[in-house]
Amino acid sequence: MKESANLCQRVYDYVREEVMTLRLRPGEKITETMLVEELHISRTPIREGLRMLARDGVVTLYPSRFAEITTFSQKDIYDLGAIRISLDVLGSRLAVFHGSNADFSRLEKLAQACAAAMSKGNFRERAQMDSDFHLALMEISGNSFLYEFQKEIYSRVQMIQVLRFSQTPKSHFGGASHEDIVAALFARDETRVVECIKSHLISFYRVDDTLPPNFFDAF
Repeated sequence: MKESANLCQRVYDYVREEVMTLRLRPGEKITETMLVEELHISRTPIREGLRMLARDGVVTLYPSRFAEITTFSQKDIYDLGAIRISLDVLGSRLAVFHGSNADFSRLEKLAQACAAAMSKGNFRERAQMDSDFHLALMEISGNSFLYEFQKEIYSRVQMIQVLRFSQTPKSHFGGASHEDIVAALFARDETRVVECIKSHLISFYRVDDTLPPNFFDAF
């Protein structure tokens, strides 16, 4: 049983890494036969690994035919952005009250790592560091459900980021930086934290075209 689970995870990790490094791109098709040849394992763990990838939004399954790397429409990105901004605003507000300076120092190091990845033009590492930063922020919020909700969407978030970052790897996309968010947290300034989160994410997901400026304000 453990060996089977390990093989499923191997399939999952292999395909996801191919996707996150853009060796497999949105819309490309993969088959069980292709993975058997690449990984030299049987079809059963391959099928389960593909189901795990489908659950996390990495692929779309067409049973008995193939799996397709997920393509995100502008509407998909917009919808995901609206969810993510709402969760981050709530998480950051909670972090102001529950976080310690040690917590914020850990966030600061993650912010620096993300900035370093950006300066190197390493889009894969930058996407990972960005996720690590925001998930750490959700941890600091002290709300385990909020953390799990965020974690559920991060495979999709990272795929979108990798595509955007690969096109302009050293771009900041405007808005507040991770460092600005951390500075507001250290100051225990709830209003400023919310403004930084909104500024940081709204510019990336471009949700400000149809929503009023105060839509994501603290509630």
